[in-house]
Amino acid sequence: MTAPSDRPDHSGINWRACLLCVLTNFAVAMSCGTLLPTLGLEPSVVVKTLPFQKLAVMALAVAPLLETSLFFSLSYFLLTKTALPQRAVWWLFFIVSITSFVVWHHGGATPSFHRNWLQALLVGGFGGLCYARCFYVTMRSRIGSPFLTTALSHFLNNFMGLTVAFLFG
Repeated sequence: MTAPSDRPDHSGINWRACLLCVLTNFAVAMSCGTLLPTLGLEPSVVVKTLPFQKLAVMALAVAPLLETSLFFSLSYFLLTKTALPQRAVWWLFFIVSITSFVVWHHGGATPSFHRNWLQALLVGGFGGLCYARCFYVTMRSRIGSPFLTTALSHFLNNFMGLTVAFLFG
């Protein structure tokens, strides 16, 4: 029997944080998907829709890894290199990561994939808040990899969104 270690276990997935993020994102997406059209606030459609296969690859492989790297892991890493106290690092982490996630989701990685600001605020704001919280909770719990947990929750959220779009869109 080994003694408990003070070192964090960043080797796996924090399933609790991951599933909570996925369920929260799904609930918000479904609520917005039904509430906005009812109120007459449905955002305009994407200007030029990508082919479904290309969209699926981007949403399932590229986006979770690239966006988790850029907006969550990199921003946290850079902020920890400052002389700021940890509490300030976390506040700035949330502000920087969510803001950059919103801006990214307005224009997307390619000029042909564009959302209006309402869509960007809904997708990027709620998604960014959820993923930033997932990263934060995983880091603070010292259970699982913040990167892997956040990327997996992003993947699962995009998978559910693509599945709904494929079946009903």
